Amino acid sequence: MVRIGNYLFIVAITLLFLNGCATEITKIEIIPLYLAKYGSTGKSIKVSPATVRPEPSRGFLMDASPIIGGEDFRDAVVKSLQQTGLFTEIKTSGTADYSLTSDIISQRLLGKFYNVELFLVRYELTDIQAGEEVWSENIFSHYELSVQDVYIGWERIADVHEGAIRDNINQLIGKLGSTLAP
Repeated sequence: MVRIGNYLFIVAITLLFLNGCATEITKIEIIPLYLAKYGSTGKSIKVSPATVRPEPSRGFLMDASPIIGGEDFRDAVVKSLQQTGLFTEIKTSGTADYSLTSDIISQRLLGKFYNVELFLVRYELTDIQAGEEVWSENIFSHYELSVQDVYIGWERIADVHEGAIRDNINQLIGKLGSTLAP
């Protein structure tokens, strides 16, 4: 009887662990929930897929392979921009008044339980007609799970990544708003 109890306990713990490991980042969860609203610039913007450092060197900015791809990141930026009212049209191809490019430089997990994420993105906004850079900046975001939120599996890692990405996009929107808003 004790062996069956031990067996059931091990199976239950394994299922809980695997349940946490099955969680992936979803596009919806990386879009900030509350974004500032701005007056329209009357212009359009083309948002390119982010460049993601494909081969991180261990110990230099990243410890593991990137968890978010360039197109998924771009889609989150596009959906976030749509909520702000800054631009009359937001495109992912074709021509526009402005072009926004991004380069994900770092996606680094830290902490004993990988409960801290450091996320660094280089953004550049170009006025296409003038052919000049309007704004560029490295935006650093940090997200940390509290001690109560440290749980087993990939779900924890996904939550940390999502929090850092949301914060980074929220900062981007604020910078664009302060630079371009009428």
